[in-house]
Amino acid sequence: MGSIVPYLVAIIPTIVAAAFFYVIVKRIMEADRNERLAQSKFEAEQDREHAREAAAGHEKAPGNDEKAV
Repeated sequence: MGSIVPYLVAIIPTIVAAAFFYVIVKRIMEADRNERLAQSKFEAEQDREHAREAAAGHEKAPGNDEKAV
């Protein structure tokens, strides 16, 4: 049993560092995925808003009046 202790003392910091690195990278990936999802939702909403404005603007455009002089 006494001969295993030096090996454990040597490997435990590596295991702890690897676990810490895994958690950090996982959180970064989740944050990136959530940010991309939020960005795509925002862009879709902006596209819908611009489409509504374009449709409303097209109906009220000065060249669309039938009372042209």
